[in-house]
Amino acid sequence: MFIPEERLCGVLDASSNCRSRQRQTSALVVIAASQIENGLLRAKHAGRTLVAFHSRAEFPHTLNAGLLVIDADGVVLAANAQDRFVLQGLPVMRGRHFGELFSNDIARLLAGDPELLCIEDRVGSVFAARLEISKRSRPHAVALPPYARAQAT
Repeated sequence: MFIPEERLCGVLDASSNCRSRQRQTSALVVIAASQIENGLLRAKHAGRTLVAFHSRAEFPHTLNAGLLVIDADGVVLAANAQDRFVLQGLPVMRGRHFGELFSNDIARLLAGDPELLCIEDRVGSVFAARLEISKRSRPHAVALPPYARAQAT
């Protein structure tokens, strides 16, 4: 798993000696890793504007959505792995401007209906998008289960 800066932050170990379930287990690990990475991105950038987008209108709220965190001026603060995959060839990097990725005017986008928007990237692909502005939350401790506490010491 990777934190928003694309640095390794953890590994999910789903090893077992049961070959018949390898494909299913692999798929579940990919889903879990995406869920954790997206959660870390949202937590780190709480209070910022997040643009969730997908080529299908029913999917901007799913794990398959690209997530792009922008500031009030449209500067990219972070992107998830799916965003970088979908926008291959475009400069999806921290510090770049939304306008370098999409042809939409960022001010009009931010003033529009946050539930369902239409955005077009610089190579002509069209996406359904929604804006999320999460509230800041206080950090809190997470209790480890007994077996994890024993392994951590």
